[in-house]
Amino acid sequence: MGRAGINVTTRAIQSDNFVTGASGAGWQLTAEGNLEATSGTFRGALAATSGTIGGFTIAATTLSANASAIVLDSSDSSITAGTLTSTTIRTAASGTRINLNSGTAQFYDGANNDVTLAAGGASDLSITHRGTGNSISVSYAASSARDTFLMLLTDSNQGSDSAISSPVIKVHRTSGSTSIDNLMQVFQEGGTEAVVDIRQHSTAGAAVLRLYQQERWVFVFPRQRTSHT
Repeated sequence: MGRAGINVTTRAIQSDNFVTGASGAGWQLTAEGNLEATSGTFRGALAATSGTIGGFTIAATTLSANASAIVLDSSDSSITAGTLTSTTIRTAASGTRINLNSGTAQFYDGANNDVTLAAGGASDLSITHRGTGNSISVSYAASSARDTFLMLLTDSNQGSDSAISSPVIKVHRTSGSTSIDNLMQVFQEGGTEAVVDIRQHSTAGAAVLRLYQQERWVFVFPRQRTSHT
């Protein structure tokens, strides 16, 4: 064994140049089943429930790094791919990418402008747009006509308290805005129906449509058509 460069010690065999530690040399295999070596190739299964690999800490069902800022958990039975948790998960370090973190998803363009989707708080979904293009672009790409809508907003849980003001849609531009464009534009460049179809229940106690200009009534219909200034 010695002529082959292998030494037998108490409960271990090792190379004759074995030095333990990260900067050591050679190899050692103990009777307890511990192997220390410089490198290796495994052609079969490799299993571990502790230790480190590539800077990740190995546990029974997780790989974690950076003080558990990144955790890959295979024990989550709700989804087959496991759960990856992190301070920020991103598809690329910079440029066009998607960042995911606690409660938000950020979509970046090549100029590092982003659209941020945030869950919770005052809204179930809050969208903040910092780019120059559309904040939301929806294309109806159905191959044939269908009895569906490009957008459908349904209020099915409105309270009966008359003091509650909760419009289904509210479009608001702040007074400090310097925009010179219209607040809302509706174009119809095809089709045979009306541009806007507004229907109100006969028991409603308010006008079908109200238009205001600088806190003044322009007209209200169908109840009256005269202008109030």
